[in-house]
Amino acid sequence: MGHDEPSTNKNIWLCMSCHKCVEMCPYEVNPLSFIESMKEQALHEGYALKSITDELELVISTGYAFPLTPNTTRQREHLGLSPIKINDELIIIAARTGLLDLLKELKEAKS
Repeated sequence: MGHDEPSTNKNIWLCMSCHKCVEMCPYEVNPLSFIESMKEQALHEGYALKSITDELELVISTGYAFPLTPNTTRQREHLGLSPIKINDELIIIAARTGLLDLLKELKEAKS
């Protein structure tokens, strides 16, 4: 990536984990595992972009990668879909793995 410390390189967050690099690599190495490791290291060292930590908090708290708005509720009702139920399983998993504490520490450090 042309960077002294890969975990501080914001370009690691451009990877969408599509696995294309893994499929195409003629040497059968797994660049994705390196990138994912750098993302994890960046998160633990406080280098993750705010948009990434915000997205993590949203997914943990709601189970969805998009905000649940009144419009979402209206559209679901219009389509005859049942209301979205927030499940606390992700919160429990995030708490037991230390992710909740890490996100709290990062938020406190940046404020």
